Order: sequence, then C-alpha cells, then structure tokens
Amino acid sequence: MGAAPSTQEYVASWKSLLAGNVEETEEYLQRLYQGKELAQAYAAYRPKYPQAVFDAIMTYHDEVTNNGRSMALDVCCGPGQSTLPLVPLFEKVVGVDISQDLLDHMPKDIPNLTTYRSAAEDLFMIASDSVDLITSGASLHWLNTEKFFKEAKRVLKPGGTFATYMFQIEDLCNEEANKAYKEFLSTMKDYLTSKTLIVAHKYETIDFPFDCLKRLDIQTKMEMTIGQFKGYMASCHFWPLYSQANPTTHILEDFMISLQHIFGNGTTSSAEVNMKVYRKNF
Repeated sequence: MGAAPSTQEYVASWKSLLAGNVEETEEYLQRLYQGKELAQAYAAYRPKYPQAVFDAIMTYHDEVTNNGRSMALDVCCGPGQSTLPLVPLFEKVVGVDISQDLLDHMPKDIPNLTTYRSAAEDLFMIASDSVDLITSGASLHWLNTEKFFKEAKRVLKPGGTFATYMFQIEDLCNEEANKAYKEFLSTMKDYLTSKTLIVAHKYETIDFPFDCLKRLDIQTKMEMTIGQFKGYMASCHFWPLYSQANPTTHILEDFMISLQHIFGNGTTSSAEVNMKVYRKNF
C-alpha cells in the first residue's frame, strides 16, 4: 500500500477527491491513515466513546435480535477506541483496519481480541453468517458503502446487529471560545469534502440496507486540557493536508493560544488548562 503521501500527492489526491474521483478517493484515504505521526495522535487524543453508546447498542442487540454474544467485528478499528469496550461483552472480538500504524497501537495481550490489516470493504478473514455484531465508529462516511454493506450482510448472522456511531464536538461551553473554534474550522473548509458533509447530516444521507433501524442521539460533556484538544484537532483528517500544504502555518498554535487566554487565567502551560466541551454522539 506504500508509504504515507508526500505533500504533492496529498494535494493531487485531495483535488481528485473534491472532483469526486471515487477510485482515487479510496486510494487516498487508505494512504492518509498510514504514517506513525498521525497514528500516534489518533491513539493519544481521539476521545473514547461514552459507555452510554455501548449500553444502547447492547440493549438493542439483546432485546431486538435473536443472536448472542459469540463474535463482534469492529471495522476501521484504529487503535481500539471502538473495539476495546466490546472485549468484555463478547467471546471473540475482531478488529479490522487499513492502517498497520494504527493497529500497532492496539493492545496485544488480550486473549479474545484479534486484529487484521484490511479494508472494511474486504472482510476476507471473516466467514459468512458468523458475526453477531458489527460496529463502525467514526468511519462509515469514509467507506464505499455499497461494497461495505455487501460484505457486512455476508458476514452478519441472520438478524445480526450493525451499529455505526460518530461524534461531533459542537460546543466549547464558552461564547468567545466557540467563535475562535468556528474561525479555525472555516480556515479548514477547503480541505473538507462531501465525506465530511455526511457527518454534518448525521449519516441521514446514507441508504442503510437493513431492517429495524433505530437512531439515538447521546449528548455528553467531557473535560480535556487545551493540550489534549490540540492533539485531537491534529488527529482530524484535514490537518495533515492543511499543514503539509501550508508548512509555515501557526494557525493551530494560534488557536490554542487564544483558548489558553480564554480559559487559562494566566496559566502558561496548555497541559494544565482544562476546558469543557459539549459532545453529541449519534
């Protein structure tokens, strides 16, 4: 699959993505999530999902479907934010991701957890009609859903559960901070695509080929330091492209300095300044 893209390859691939070139988009996304720097940021700073998400999934799975808890499959598992909560709930858990660098951050000492490097659209390692639950956390919008849903329906047991979920940080719990946040995101707008619009529409534009659809919005507040929030922003897909296309930029640092002034009360270390954010999981 090759090394992480160069700056020129980033820009060329992004232009193809904006133009709607599906094949090049898939190749770009496969390569985007390779690279140790992005993988480290993703593992360290991507927020974990609240327990309420998994409680809701398992309530649905246990009450609505006819299947048990033999096997769960987490696609686009990354370093395990969406995978590890499944480990105590199922006899066997499988995580699949296109990026070996992300998989390298997954714990290796869990007896009932196995990982594979593969695209979610190619679940060659999974037998047909063998999976009780498939999960997709913060990833479905990047997939070729036609190919993925075909594979998902193949490997799911009849009546099995497919659960997809995403989160958005919508509010920094401070009017001045929210203004700075919107200004930062507006600078990134040229590096966003129709894929991110799918998230903005809360996956409502996706045609799900499943019965018994149920949608939930789970609202939570979380506390993080400004340093952690910076790491989270650096793990977002648009930042590697923007920073490589603008190598002298200080926009992320300037944004964090503005947050430090707002929340810090004179504190000089961003690692010591706490901020609350309002997060919606759907």
